[in-house]
Amino acid sequence: SEESEIVEDQKFVDLGLDSIVGVEWTTTINQTYNLNLKATKLYDYPTLLELSAYIAQILSSQSAKPQVSQQPLKTLQPLSQQPQNLSEIKQFLKQQLAEALYTEESEIAEDQKFVDLGLDSIVGVEWTTTINQTYNLNLKATKLYDYPTLLELSAYIAQILSSQGTKPISSSSQTQQPLKTLQPLPTTQVNQVNLSEIQQVLKQQLAEALYTEESEIAEDQKFVDLGLDSIVGVEWTTTINQTYNLNLKATKLYDYPTLLELAPYIAQELASTGGSKLPQTNGSNPQASTPNHGSPEDSSEEMDPKLRLRAILNKVARNELTIQEANKLVQQIKQQVTV
Repeated sequence: SEESEIVEDQKFVDLGLDSIVGVEWTTTINQTYNLNLKATKLYDYPTLLELSAYIAQILSSQSAKPQVSQQPLKTLQPLSQQPQNLSEIKQFLKQQLAEALYTEESEIAEDQKFVDLGLDSIVGVEWTTTINQTYNLNLKATKLYDYPTLLELSAYIAQILSSQGTKPISSSSQTQQPLKTLQPLPTTQVNQVNLSEIQQVLKQQLAEALYTEESEIAEDQKFVDLGLDSIVGVEWTTTINQTYNLNLKATKLYDYPTLLELAPYIAQELASTGGSKLPQTNGSNPQASTPNHGSPEDSSEEMDPKLRLRAILNKVARNELTIQEANKLVQQIKQQVTV
């Protein structure tokens, strides 16, 4: 779009900003100003007027300056020769897309737009990850908007591969380690890590994440019913990991969807690793001390596999989860869906 089309007091969502573009834009902002903003800040400060004032406040407190020496974006020039292995790339992309959409390859027309085929932002990010792993590329999910059909996307990828001399990675070489399944520990072992204390810390953190009082949180109430959406879920998982020095995935909030269930699981993890609770830090981070001006609420459909994927993808976007780890979780979700 043109800059003239962007009104400074108009909300980002009304300008067409979706989850994929929002995460990538936040990443660009962080790189430009050397910050560590979370994508949810686009909900808290939903216009240019509000967001720019917030960033200016942080920079003023940190005496930071934007990095102005950015490299220009690379624009690929049309190749004079036919892109290499175009038909093979197109067929492989069709196969991957069919798997991502849980449909048959025969249902996918090569000139039909991805959005018309049912591709949403979550599946789009997942598919882009698969493409990058297959061809050793670093495409952004927004390329699915720039090249919105198989005909266009396969030609674009073939052009890049031809210029780089890259070959697709054999699927047989991508060996996945089996997912670890924790066995229940004896009650006495779990009790050694102070279950009641863990439960209280989790309740406090959840209340802060939801901007509510601890008294409003029932320990046997599901997180989604308390208003926890995918983005806040990922951020809460990050806080839990920092507090207890763990590496939990956000999907654990689906596997253990109440405080009564999550606290014993964390106690079990700590007992099995010999870990202990780390001191909590209450620093004066301006990013953490600002109030929430409202985040979009999810319905009970949060338990849908596509929304479970959102938590994974948001964590990948913030480099809190590796592509390999995310892919394992995605494959696990697919297996659960097909059972």
